[in-house]
Amino acid sequence: GLEMAVSDADHAWAERWIAAKGLNGRPLIAMQLGASTEAKQWPVERFAALADALDPALGEIVVIGGPNERALSQKFLATVARPVADSTGESSLGELAALLQRCRLLITNDTGPMHIATAVGTRVMDISSGPVTAFETGPYGDGHVVVEPADLACSPCPLDSECHHFACR
Repeated sequence: GLEMAVSDADHAWAERWIAAKGLNGRPLIAMQLGASTEAKQWPVERFAALADALDPALGEIVVIGGPNERALSQKFLATVARPVADSTGESSLGELAALLQRCRLLITNDTGPMHIATAVGTRVMDISSGPVTAFETGPYGDGHVVVEPADLACSPCPLDSECHHFACR
């Protein structure tokens, strides 16, 4: 497993952010919509459908991501029916770690925040598609779930391939 120290200042930021969103005392489920390449990215509409299908008693949805993922979060917010708190582009890596540490689950593509979540003890559901295999890049440690294509001859695809069907997503 991985480990990551989180500073008191980063914890304080997460507490302020959660309070400002009115989420104190509520369980949180984070969603990371982006990935380093589009080939590794589950469609935003599917993230929204999953968020809407989750029982609200399981937790409030918190969208995370960097400033370059704001368009994805805006598309998600326009698609999802339930209330969502959006932190996209608002946190440093340390602040993100503190926020993720307060989440019961991160639902994500294969991303850096996936590894941050495992390092601070948050369970991960990794939606692994495109040119990756969870065996090589998935969440490290126990208690995580990986969803990846089964019985798909082209999965995982070579890094330099150009896909025209995206059946793995």
